[in-house]
Amino acid sequence: SVMLVDDDDALSIEDHEAMIDASVQLKDVSPLAAKSWLGFLAVSITPDKEDFKQSSSMAVISMIEILEAYPKNINMQKMALMALRNMAVSIQEAGVPLDISTCIRLALDAQKEHGVQIYDECCGALWALMGVKCDLESMLLREVVYFAIEVTEVHILSSGYPFNEGIVSAGMAIFANTFSNPVNVMEVLGEKIIDIVVDVVNTTIYECLNKRENHPLIFELGFRTLSRLSTDDSCRDVIVNHGGIVAVVDGMME
Repeated sequence: SVMLVDDDDALSIEDHEAMIDASVQLKDVSPLAAKSWLGFLAVSITPDKEDFKQSSSMAVISMIEILEAYPKNINMQKMALMALRNMAVSIQEAGVPLDISTCIRLALDAQKEHGVQIYDECCGALWALMGVKCDLESMLLREVVYFAIEVTEVHILSSGYPFNEGIVSAGMAIFANTFSNPVNVMEVLGEKIIDIVVDVVNTTIYECLNKRENHPLIFELGFRTLSRLSTDDSCRDVIVNHGGIVAVVDGMME
């Protein structure tokens, strides 16, 4: 079994090994046991711990185990994705580099399996994961961006889906985190995808303005995405052609 440790104590190597053993065992026992384990990870592994780099990596492995064990169980997928989001935020804060490719793949797989019912949790996990220091292979990066395009457009333009500020904000956050290094990303994604992203960001800003509602987080993330893209000359032309500068000005006046 794994015991909670005092705040000032770091987990030993044996504790870390026990974490992995527990995740493997608990996922096979029952969904309730796996949920309890996710809860333990959430409260016991925090950036203020000395061994956070190692323990957070172990925790992510545990979450991967659970996501892989229960692909059809939407409640388990939601809980694991929320745990993954929170852990990824902590990893961002600590500046810990980590290969999160498998996590991103599983989040995308969850969306394919459960559709719109799990958009919120998938978006939350993906925007947090995209802020972790990691070089993604080009195909996976494209899938993430296309996912963000899809969920943002659906909840902004489709009459069949209600406007969801949380999902739209998360979609915009995925864009903002993805383009933290626009030159490298531009080479991977190409002008066509960049053009679509800029169009979606501008459309989102104007749709929010047309609703005559104030959505400061959506505006902020949209502005951040356009600002990061504007550091590349070719992206700057795309932004101008889509009226991005006017969209920023109009949004700031709201």
